[in-house]
Amino acid sequence: KAESELANLRLELIAQERKYRASEEQLNSFQNELAAFKARGPQVEVKEITKEVIKHKTDPELVAELERLRGEILEKTRVVERSELEINQLKQEIKNWMDVKPQVQIKEVVQEVLQYRDDPDTKREVENLRAKLSEEQKKRIDLESERMAQEEKIRQKELELSQVKEKVVQQEVVKYEEDPLLKSEVNSFSKSIESELKQKDSLQEELRKLQWRKSELERQLEELERERQARREAELEIQRLKIRLNELEQREIETKEKVTLKQKVVLQQDPQQEKEHNLLKLQVEEDTHRRQMLENELEGLKKKLVALEKMEVKEKVIFTEKVEVEKDPETEQEMQRLKSSMEQEARHRRELESELERLQAQLAELEFSNSKSNKELDYLREEVHKLQMEKQSLQLETRHLQSEIEITIKEAQGLRSLTQVDSGVNLDSRLAALDAELRELKKISQDKDAEIEQLHKRFETMQVKR
Repeated sequence: KAESELANLRLELIAQERKYRASEEQLNSFQNELAAFKARGPQVEVKEITKEVIKHKTDPELVAELERLRGEILEKTRVVERSELEINQLKQEIKNWMDVKPQVQIKEVVQEVLQYRDDPDTKREVENLRAKLSEEQKKRIDLESERMAQEEKIRQKELELSQVKEKVVQQEVVKYEEDPLLKSEVNSFSKSIESELKQKDSLQEELRKLQWRKSELERQLEELERERQARREAELEIQRLKIRLNELEQREIETKEKVTLKQKVVLQQDPQQEKEHNLLKLQVEEDTHRRQMLENELEGLKKKLVALEKMEVKEKVIFTEKVEVEKDPETEQEMQRLKSSMEQEARHRRELESELERLQAQLAELEFSNSKSNKELDYLREEVHKLQMEKQSLQLETRHLQSEIEITIKEAQGLRSLTQVDSGVNLDSRLAALDAELRELKKISQDKDAEIEQLHKRFETMQVKR
């Protein structure tokens, strides 16, 4: 559920950024028109057509997101390789146990081990998604190169059309002087537009802060997921040690009984594979959407190039002026248009504020999940304490077995002079088996110490990051 919510948030943020870019372009056009009205006066009007060429670059956030996904894929690959290595080791151990012939009696202990294996259907779908993703990226690169070529053609065509032929035409033109009332209204509208722009900048700044906090919470959730995985591995290791300890105790009680360990493998779908599948699916959808946008943009550039090729050489017309005081109806229309644009900006600001409130509510939910993560950290501390207690109990068992081995050695030395050669051989084999078990217990204790040290380091690293 959290992953789907994060995916929805990403899509909403992308749509919001598109709205912001469109509103910024509209505001820039309004400011340019307002500056043109302010600069209008008893000067020679020169009507020129200006064509804008918009250059698009790759979004750095998209690049960072791709790098993060590649890192996650590498990490999941390493986890799968470690799991396969452990499975091979367990299979080898099972084979060794099966090769050992029982001495007197065979006792089967069935251990149920939860093991994840790749779902073939999901794996094939992931491979298809990867192929589709690479194909979409290749198409996007081809479209970008074609777009750059079209932009270069448009630039050359505009350079050719920029060679202006001047044609002087004398014509009487009525000059409109500025109305002070209209000028004051224009100034008030410009001030209100500037205030709207400032409010918009503040809202964008707050939105960036919320996005940063959301990314921080996502990173903390990922770290918590890794800690959960480590805790599950530690629990499996504790279970294995308990089973091994019970086996050693059973060997001590019944020396002639041979225990064969069998594993019952329960197959379930790997959650890491399912998560990787969802991420790849989302990435394919995003790349498809970007490719469609590039295709639309390329189509617009082609139309623009065709229009430029059909365009003739521009003529510059110079007018002479005759002064006559009269209200400008165009200025009135411009005033009405500025009023409507102000209302539209106010409406857009209200939408931004509602969107900001919604993001704040989502941030509150993420903070609530962060508090749950703190509780899980407390639980992790308790698990570390339990691991330490398990280590101490293993050390006590090791000392107990070592003392029993020493007692057995002393008894064997006293009995060697009284027993036959066969019984001495049996005692020697028993002593060798006990020595091997003691070495194995020491090795398990050392591995447990290393695991506890690793858990401590992870816990300290997580505290420093938080």
